[in-house]
Amino acid sequence: MEESKQYSSFEEIKRQKHLLEIQERLYLQQSLTSTDPEAILKAQVYLDGENKKRASRTKAFLYAPQNEFLGASGFRMPMKSVSYRTLRMMARTPVVRVAVGTRNDQVAAYAEPTDNVQEKGWMIQKRLGATGTADKKTVNMITKSIMDGGFTKNIWEFDSFEAILRQMARDSLELDQICIEIVENKRGQVVEFKPVDAATIRLVDPESSQEKLPEKYGYQAKYVQEWNSQLYNYFFPWEMSFGIRNKSTDIWTNGYGISELEDLIQVVTGLLNACTYNFNYFTQGSNPKGFFAIKGNLGHNTVADFQQEWRNTIAGVQNSHRVPVIESPDGEIQWIDFMQKNVDMEFSRFLEFLIVMVCCVFKIDPSECGWNFGKMANSLPFGQDGQKQRLKHSQSKGLVPLLKLLQRVLTKYWVRRIDDDYEFVFTGVEQDDKVTSLDMDVKKAAAGFVSQQDMFEKWSGRAFDPDKDTILNPIYQQIVQAQMMQEQQEAMMGGEGGEGEQPEGNPFDMALKSYATERIGLPESVARYL
Repeated sequence: MEESKQYSSFEEIKRQKHLLEIQERLYLQQSLTSTDPEAILKAQVYLDGENKKRASRTKAFLYAPQNEFLGASGFRMPMKSVSYRTLRMMARTPVVRVAVGTRNDQVAAYAEPTDNVQEKGWMIQKRLGATGTADKKTVNMITKSIMDGGFTKNIWEFDSFEAILRQMARDSLELDQICIEIVENKRGQVVEFKPVDAATIRLVDPESSQEKLPEKYGYQAKYVQEWNSQLYNYFFPWEMSFGIRNKSTDIWTNGYGISELEDLIQVVTGLLNACTYNFNYFTQGSNPKGFFAIKGNLGHNTVADFQQEWRNTIAGVQNSHRVPVIESPDGEIQWIDFMQKNVDMEFSRFLEFLIVMVCCVFKIDPSECGWNFGKMANSLPFGQDGQKQRLKHSQSKGLVPLLKLLQRVLTKYWVRRIDDDYEFVFTGVEQDDKVTSLDMDVKKAAAGFVSQQDMFEKWSGRAFDPDKDTILNPIYQQIVQAQMMQEQQEAMMGGEGGEGEQPEGNPFDMALKSYATERIGLPESVARYL
């Protein structure tokens, strides 16, 4: 075994370091200019790896640097208040389940593809910045792959795209984590996508990993599947999505999202305790209207008989509203009323407060879930159109961000892997904004700021063809009719007077021509026939 070389000074070590750097550059340059394909490939892989390392280097640490925050083999531990399993169980609480289920149903309403941007659904379109027009064949191919769960014929295993949307939305609302595995063929082309349990996917920390991580194309594995503290599968960045809605720079999150249920731990606990307290009132308590008591000295046997009668005739829901009578040879019979106000048992206001807190954190209006709290619902500051405005406000705060996340995940990990010029977009999400935009365009066209042809091209996506298209605008129709009448007169007169001549000095004709060209935007070649 060769002994390590001993250096006598720091200057010599520094000099040797510079010599090694020079040798590295020379060897790299020699490999890149070599005629050996294997040497060139190794040099390119080495350069790609070094460039990625330089691009990812930051001075500040982004995640918890302590080793106790790392799991087996170096994956980052989710620094959550409760476990993923507990979050799943919290989501089964009736109030939370209704809120999550309502949002889930609203997302599922966008599961069908459409070619109308104003209808609820989704479509594949050219992304912003892409050149050229959308190819119908490519759009249909990507659309079919999403509806089929990929390019493989797995009709017996794949349910529907609606089921995938529901799974993704539920994982996001419960765990704030969306994980979809992208399956590739041997040529690196995507062939299938499948949602996986987000509670089993962890982030890998290459710098803290105790074992060498798999590498491919100069990238290291970024995700790992963990179950019962045991690692099963590694995934590269393009093989697994990791969608998070509530991202934070908080170092204690360790790179993971913050679920709404983590902020509702105390509220859900209050709901469970309040319900349990009321349930126990009927299972362990008693609810008589009252009872007859006999005054006087009672013997031991009489007290025992009274206790036995109490248990047999009063305790439990089945014995409610029964009146017990205690027998005694002498004494006075007296009625004692038990019917007191039970507001403290109902906890109506407290339960309403807890339900409203759940809805506020999930950004959903209680009326969407079927809850109406009377004065509270009518006192919200939305004017006379309260119900409509509340639903619009609720969906813009809670539904739209969720759809945007699903849209980004599907675009990045599936659509752009097939064709980088296209994207997945949900349609009919913000209808009111489109109506406002349309009203503004109508006013612009009526005021003469833009032409009817420009508006036709904007909303139809193609140029106006006068031979095939018809603009149902009264003024435009009058101009077209005047043009046709002019052509008929010229045809009857044999073309006398020359094409395009207009009677000079007629103020009506001049005003009509000016309005057609300046206000309507009619071309001069058409307006000259007026």
